[in-house]
Amino acid sequence: SCTVSFQVVDGCGNAVSALQSNYMGFGTGIVPADCGFTLHNRGLNFSMQDGAPNALAPRKRPYHTILPCVLTDVASGDLVATLSNMGGYMQPQGHVQLVCKLVRRRMCPQEAVDTPRFCVSPLFQG
Repeated sequence: SCTVSFQVVDGCGNAVSALQSNYMGFGTGIVPADCGFTLHNRGLNFSMQDGAPNALAPRKRPYHTILPCVLTDVASGDLVATLSNMGGYMQPQGHVQLVCKLVRRRMCPQEAVDTPRFCVSPLFQG
């Protein structure tokens, strides 16, 4: 996979969920000077077809799967978890499934990750 994810939580409960993904191959192929990484190419998921749900137009955003997540308790604001998962179209579906397992089924993080997940393939592909 071309996706790297890391989660960091300090002793005070400050958290970061980070995700870098180049998408197709080496992303744009552009390496910023002195940085050592390539820029992503997520704009590729815009459609060039007028009227398409993700048509290249003002105030439109391409479908993408860069979804680093910090989950907090709605009442207290306390950190519950940080998460991300790999797998292209599986990522948003996987997030919903992981959150449901953590929050609704009260699984521990390892159990939530280890249990099977499912993926519904996309009908629309820009």
